[in-house]
Amino acid sequence: MVHGRRFFAYCVLAGWVVLTPVTVKSGMDWSEQETLKLVTLQQQHDLGQTAASNLGKKPADRQMTVVEQASAEKNAEDTVLKAFNDLGDRELAASRTAVLRRTQFWWEFGVWVLLTIIGSALFADSKPHSGPRYASHS
Repeated sequence: MVHGRRFFAYCVLAGWVVLTPVTVKSGMDWSEQETLKLVTLQQQHDLGQTAASNLGKKPADRQMTVVEQASAEKNAEDTVLKAFNDLGDRELAASRTAVLRRTQFWWEFGVWVLLTIIGSALFADSKPHSGPRYASHS
């Protein structure tokens, strides 16, 4: 029984050693995805500010006909909308990935804590006792 228990303790220890860097990597991935999401949101905000500040501005280098002006405004609007859509898609993908990474991290962390508790309990009780631990002094 002692050998089986010791074998199980070493298996738990091996699992703990393997899961430790995996859990740390998952935490780092989660943090990276959250940062990417925030950067994308900031880019959307900056693009919106730029589009709002450019609204109504006309190029001053030459006179434009009404048709040219309407065409230029339409092209500018299309460019801004495409950029917003691209950033929105990137932000959505980053948000989904961040949620998945967060869930993965917490599951791995829970298993890691469980292995820590089981391993420490097994190794704390793994030494055979040959007698009383403390000699009585009378």
